[in-house]
Amino acid sequence: MNQIVLIQPNFKIGGGSFTGYWLPYSVGCLWSYAAQEDWVRDNFEVADIIYKREEPCKLVERIKDCKVFFFSCYMWNCNTINMLHKR
Repeated sequence: MNQIVLIQPNFKIGGGSFTGYWLPYSVGCLWSYAAQEDWVRDNFEVADIIYKREEPCKLVERIKDCKVFFFSCYMWNCNTINMLHKR
């Protein structure tokens, strides 16, 4: 089975005692659309969903065996996406 990683790193949101993350809606929509096809469901599975900001070198180590990535780029995460893409 081919492994897919959905990548949409975000900042923590909220203040005080409330801190959380936005769920990765955009990459989730990409996977939901692709998974409508039988050949996609039969040959691919989501191995990881990256939605928290982490050190790029740690992320690269986590995803090194995957060959397919769905990226969601926004102005606040483009630098992180670019670092992952170049490795």
